Amino acid sequence: MSLSIHDNHIISYEVDGVLKQIILHTEYAYGEEPAEETDVIFGGVLDHYFRNSILPSIIFDVQEVETQSILIRDRDLINEGHKIAGWPSFWKDSIDEMIEDLSQGGYKMFEISSSYGLDGWVVANSCEFKSV
Repeated sequence: MSLSIHDNHIISYEVDGVLKQIILHTEYAYGEEPAEETDVIFGGVLDHYFRNSILPSIIFDVQEVETQSILIRDRDLINEGHKIAGWPSFWKDSIDEMIEDLSQGGYKMFEISSSYGLDGWVVANSCEFKSV
C-alpha cells in the first residue's frame, strides 16, 4: 500500500542547497494515537517556488505534473523573477527551451497542492514519501 499525505499537516520543511534536497515533514493527527508522520523528500532539486507559506499547512497532494502546464501557468512569475533576481535557474527565452533543458537534466515538476496554506512546485529529479 502506498503512503498517503492527503490531509496531512506540514509541520516544518527543510531546504538544503548543498545536498540539493527539500524535505516536507508532515503528520496526520486526527485523533489517531500516535500521529502518522510522513516525509516528502525531493532529491536532486534544481529550483522551487512556495507561496502561502504558513505552518502548519494542510496538504492536499504532491504529484508529478506536466512541466509545460506549470511553465505556461506561471510564465509571468518566472519571467519577472528572472529579471529581478535571476530565478529560476532554468530560465530560458522560451518555454520550449526550458522544457528541453529540464528534460535533458532528468528534471521533473512536482506540484504541491494544499487545502490550506503552503502550495507551489519543486523542480527535482525525484520525489518520494517516507514513513517516519
